[in-house]
Amino acid sequence: MLRAITGFLTSTKAGIAVMAVLAVLSLLGALIPQGGTHEAYVRVFGSLRGDLIYYAGLGDVYRSLYFSALLVLLCVMVFSCALKRLPGQIRQASASEFVGEEARLEKMPCHATLELDVDAEEAGLHAAEICRKRLYRARREKSSSGFLIFASRTAFARYGSFLLHMSFIFLLAGGIAFTRFGYRSYEDVRVGGNFAVPGLDETLVVVDDFEVVYDDNNHVSDYVCSLLLTEGGRPVLVKDISPNHPLQYDGREVFLVSYEQDFDTLQGFVVSVHDRDGEKLVPVLYLPFGSPLEVPGVNFFIEAVDAVVPYVRITYPAGEAEDVRLDAEAAAFTRDGNLGFSVIHGVPSVYVTLEVVREPGEWLVVTGLALLTVGSFVCLYLSHRRIWFILKNLPDGKCRVVFGGSASRNAEAFRGEFEHIRRTLDELS
Repeated sequence: MLRAITGFLTSTKAGIAVMAVLAVLSLLGALIPQGGTHEAYVRVFGSLRGDLIYYAGLGDVYRSLYFSALLVLLCVMVFSCALKRLPGQIRQASASEFVGEEARLEKMPCHATLELDVDAEEAGLHAAEICRKRLYRARREKSSSGFLIFASRTAFARYGSFLLHMSFIFLLAGGIAFTRFGYRSYEDVRVGGNFAVPGLDETLVVVDDFEVVYDDNNHVSDYVCSLLLTEGGRPVLVKDISPNHPLQYDGREVFLVSYEQDFDTLQGFVVSVHDRDGEKLVPVLYLPFGSPLEVPGVNFFIEAVDAVVPYVRITYPAGEAEDVRLDAEAAAFTRDGNLGFSVIHGVPSVYVTLEVVREPGEWLVVTGLALLTVGSFVCLYLSHRRIWFILKNLPDGKCRVVFGGSASRNAEAFRGEFEHIRRTLDELS
């Protein structure tokens, strides 16, 4: 039973079949509008197909249980394949065997035979030193007729494919975590309004203010939205966000996406305050609805009130109040005629569009991308290179050196390096 399961998980045909099903489901998800209601699918696709789409979960295919199950199965299959190959990769990377048969070396992609004017011990020391200068790890062993040497470099290059398999698993796991437990929603909120954070009970985000920031040349330099986050009615966090600097709280991020002015709904007026002779006491004064202000130079509070016909409410120190209706065409005066208000323009309401994102698998995706980068570099630019030497003493203090080598990839570069080692060793002749 275990062998059958292992065979299925490591089967190429089974893996291709799972990926084909995922590709078909992804294509359906791209063609069918996601997140619609049953009535909407019936209206667009007809009764039979609409029922099929809705009840089969094709209207939210990426968050469906079977889509996530197929992704998990694909992760397990990729991991099983990587795990199956790992022991062989470890053996090849850690192998440090010595070769004593010249026939084996002569069958290798790169091989050479030299006769040197030094004995086998001195030639072995030179060969090991040459390899170490080229960043090889060299080991030497005495044999019956001389010495054996094994040199290896960048053995970890054998794990490049394993790193790529693991990167694929982490990326898939990040996608599964987001589709099952993450979300992305958009909220259109008027300045002064609020919305509930999805998934957090009694947590509200209040939009306190919005401002377009200009530089010294009167060009737009930034958009700033002031947010207040409350939990159970208590202020928790105050944050000014901009398009590239979101509010972060409890694994969620709130981004500023856009804003829009609503000229049909005003949030206040810009007025000038003057006396009966027209002399301006306050040239420009912004009066937001519902916010009493103390006017400079006069001894009272003033507040703009939003009504069918907007008016200004003046509150005197004695507690008396007076309402003055605003007129866009002419100045409006108090009852005694000593103070007037002229409307400069109305201030439109502002809506901001905020994006709320929760990405629980973000660290999995980052890890997967890091492994993908390292694994691609190892696979494309590094290779496990090995060289074996057989050194035998000859009469008259000479020795015979037979050596050969191989590389896991990039054989052309290894061939050039092998030739350099041959020429350097040949200088002992």
